[in-house]
Amino acid sequence: MKKIKSLYEILIYSSLIMLLSIIVVIIIMKYNSNTILVIIAYMCIPFIAVAIIKLLAIPSYIIINDNQVKAINYPLLATNKYYEGKRSLILYNREIYINDIEKLELIKLTKEEQITYTGYRHLFHKYLKFSLKNGSPKYIYVGIYSAHQIDKIIEFINRKMLAQVYL
Repeated sequence: MKKIKSLYEILIYSSLIMLLSIIVVIIIMKYNSNTILVIIAYMCIPFIAVAIIKLLAIPSYIIINDNQVKAINYPLLATNKYYEGKRSLILYNREIYINDIEKLELIKLTKEEQITYTGYRHLFHKYLKFSLKNGSPKYIYVGIYSAHQIDKIIEFINRKMLAQVYL
């Protein structure tokens, strides 16, 4: 089993936590007599807590087993009423069995294609498209992974596909 966490996500949330923490400390230490600045500093604390929770408790990652690829992406508010009709599409793209994969390619989707094929839009447009032997293709969002990580994911899945062929 190989678990690959998003490097960019870790860097973004870590830098956000550091930046907000530094701002809070500076404001509280230097400008503690100014009430408005202290209120602003205390308003940053919930953002720091949310970033820590996202970073530690609900990160995005891809798990590659011997017979399955599973993508764990937590889009912002993807469980609310707005996404109610898209929930089955989101869950459909979540698990892919290696036996079912015919072809694997890295593609970029437009905003309309993102909504149609994955159920929601992401900031970046890189996706892995899994063409299946039976059924419509599945898409996994890899825009938050570095180029090296994407290459490793593709290489690892291709290796697992070859291992399945020779079994």
